[in-house]
Amino acid sequence: MRFPRGKYKGRLISEIHQYDPGYIRWCKENTPWMLKQPKLKINKAEQEFISDWKDQQKLTEYLRNNPATLEEAFGD
Repeated sequence: MRFPRGKYKGRLISEIHQYDPGYIRWCKENTPWMLKQPKLKINKAEQEFISDWKDQQKLTEYLRNNPATLEEAFGD
């Protein structure tokens, strides 16, 4: 993430943290919004994709933790 404004505008926050940690502390105390990730606007199709992906991840995790027996998988 990059600074949106100020004396380090456009620079990576992680980079500034390494050589000017005092500025990061100052931002936390005086302008904490500068250190927050901006919220992205997501359209309906992207929301549906994310929802489907999360459902698929839950199903995959469930199946990994609860494997079927041979009888359940192939019947008699």
